[in-house]
Parts: sequence; structure tokens; C-alpha cells
Amino acid sequence: MLGYSMLNLTDSTISDCYASIYGGAIYSSSIEKLSIDSAKLLRNKAGEQYGAEVYVNDAHKGTIIANSVTEDVETATAFYVLSSSIEMDNVKMSGFAGMASRGAGLWCIDCHPMKLNALNVKGGMASIGGCIYLEQT
Repeated sequence: MLGYSMLNLTDSTISDCYASIYGGAIYSSSIEKLSIDSAKLLRNKAGEQYGAEVYVNDAHKGTIIANSVTEDVETATAFYVLSSSIEMDNVKMSGFAGMASRGAGLWCIDCHPMKLNALNVKGGMASIGGCIYLEQT
């Protein structure tokens, strides 16, 4: 998903998808807003270790992930967010199969503002930040 568009993904399941580089389930770059609510993201993977479930680069009005579940993350780092505000509320992540280099659940670079509420993460493994890795450039 590229350009000045918005994606509202609600009451959906995305499973067993693969991207050879980034964004196993969803890849977005330079968009207005990405909103995921009441979704199941299952067994998705990306060839690089960024965004097995979701990859976001520069969402102008932010990224919101709520009331959602991700399970059996087959490659490292479930959610990769770059240059976007991020709000995660009532998100469950489990079943990480590999070792992430940074933040198995969330790798966030230049994310401001950031709000994380009611996260439930089980089994995240990473060289730095087993669950969440934050970086400001």
C-alpha cells in the first residue's frame, strides 16, 4: 500500500502469507493512516527480519492496532514501524519461532507519540529488547 491512502482492517484474518523482503501480511509506505481492529494475523512471515505481520513506513496520521492477535510469527519482529505514531491497545502476540535482532513484538524507529496499552506478549526473543525495541534517530 503506497501513497496517500488509508487502510481500515476490521474483523479480519490474514494467515500463511509471505513477503520475500518486508511486511508478511501488510506493507505500507507514505500513507495517511493504518488502522487494524479485531484482526487475527497468523503464521505470516517476511524474508528479512522486519515486519513479519506488518511493516509501516511513514504513516502521516499514525498507526493504530487494537483488539488483535498475532500468533506463530515465523520470522522475527512481528510489527515494524518507522516514522509514524503508534497506538497499540489490547494486542496479544505469541508463538515466536526465531530470534529477532531487535524487538520480537515491536521494532519502532522514530515513533512519536507512542501509546501501548494492555499488551500481552509471550515468548518474544531478540538480541536487543526481547519484546519491544525503541530507537530515535
